[in-house]
Amino acid sequence: MDLSSRKQVADLLSRYHLWTKKKLGQNFLVNKLVLKKIIETANLNKKDYVLEIGSGIGTLTQELLKNSRWVLGIEIDPNMIKILQETCGAESNLKILQKNILALDLSKHLSQVSSYKVVANLPYYITQPILRNFLEVQNFKPELMVLMVQKEVAEKICAKKGDMSLLGLSVQFYADAKLISIVKNDNFFPVPRVDSAIIKISNISKKLDKVQNIDLFFQIAKAGFSQKRKKLRNSLAGGLRIQPTEAEKILNKAGINPNTRAETLSLEDWEKLYLVWEK
Repeated sequence: MDLSSRKQVADLLSRYHLWTKKKLGQNFLVNKLVLKKIIETANLNKKDYVLEIGSGIGTLTQELLKNSRWVLGIEIDPNMIKILQETCGAESNLKILQKNILALDLSKHLSQVSSYKVVANLPYYITQPILRNFLEVQNFKPELMVLMVQKEVAEKICAKKGDMSLLGLSVQFYADAKLISIVKNDNFFPVPRVDSAIIKISNISKKLDKVQNIDLFFQIAKAGFSQKRKKLRNSLAGGLRIQPTEAEKILNKAGINPNTRAETLSLEDWEKLYLVWEK
C-alpha cells in the first residue's frame, strides 16, 4: 500500500471508519521525497535500532523498517494501532507499543541494545516535552534524533547567537541542533495550518562540563529571557530578584554588555554568566 498517496490514506482511514484527531496532531506525511530526506538525515543502516514516536498509520515506519535492523514504534491511539498492524505488522523487525512515550520506561524495552536513534514525525503539541524527556530525563540517551516538527519551533531550537531562544538554549545545552529543511504544509494529509521542518539533534550529552548545577544555570537563563524586550541587566534583576546595579556588575564581570538582550548571547556567554553568579 502506498501510504504517500493522499487517496490511499483517505481510503484506509475510511475503511476503518476513522478520521484524524487534531488533538493528537495526526497529520500524515504524503511525500516520498520528504520521507527519503528523513531517512538520509538519520544515516540509517542495517545495524541501527530505531525508536519511532507517533507511528500513526505507518508511513514513516515502513521506510524505517526497510533501512534499519529493528524498529520500536510507539503509538498512543488504539485506532492507529489497528491500522499499523495491517500496514506494517507482518514485519519481523517491528515491535509496536500502545503507550504514552513520556510515561515509558525505555530501559525496559531497549535493554538489549547499546545505542539507538529516534526518528519521528512528532505531533506539534508534544515536541518540547519529548525533547526534555530525551535530553534531560532519560539516562539512556539516543545516539541521534531526526524529527519533523513545526517550523517555528524548529527555528527556535536551532537558533544561533543573535536570535537565541530559551528553547534553543535548552536543547543546545545538551546537543548540537541543525535545521535540515523546511517542509510545506501541503505535504501532509490532512493539511495542517503551519509548515514543518526536519531537524537533526546530534552529539547528545551534557556539553558544558563546567556547569555542575544545571538547575541554577537554567534559573539564570529563564530570568534573562523572562522579559525579552528589556535589557539584560533589567530582566536578570527582575528574574533573580536583585538590584539592576548588582546585575550590571555580574554581567560586566562575565564580559557581557549589560545593555544587550538575552537573544544576543551564545551558549558560552550563558556559561560565563553562570560561573560568575555561582561564585
